[in-house]
Amino acid sequence: PGAAETLSVLQAAGSPLDELRVAGGGARFATLGQIKADVLARPVRHLAADSAPVGVALLAATGAGYAEEATAALAANVERSSTFAPEGRAAEAVRERYRWFLDVRDSDAVRLRTCE
Repeated sequence: PGAAETLSVLQAAGSPLDELRVAGGGARFATLGQIKADVLARPVRHLAADSAPVGVALLAATGAGYAEEATAALAANVERSSTFAPEGRAAEAVRERYRWFLDVRDSDAVRLRTCE
């Protein structure tokens, strides 16, 4: 699922969604951060370091008794991030294309192959 679908499921479950934090891949491109912020109508934060290895290191540090250091490292990663605030410039156009994508994806004309 896309970010919008995932966020809607989390929001329906009562999760607080003040901002979206992303790392790696598309987080290297400011344009994508701004598009996500506009479309999702919430700030998008591009983290300075890829979250998977950082998360593993933080879990290991916490398990080894370095919880304070792990918390400080997480705060430093967030502090070095870039944040994109929703401006709405392209939001409606991208939402329209996304609705079109969902309609096509879910239509009978598209047959997704499954591995058996």
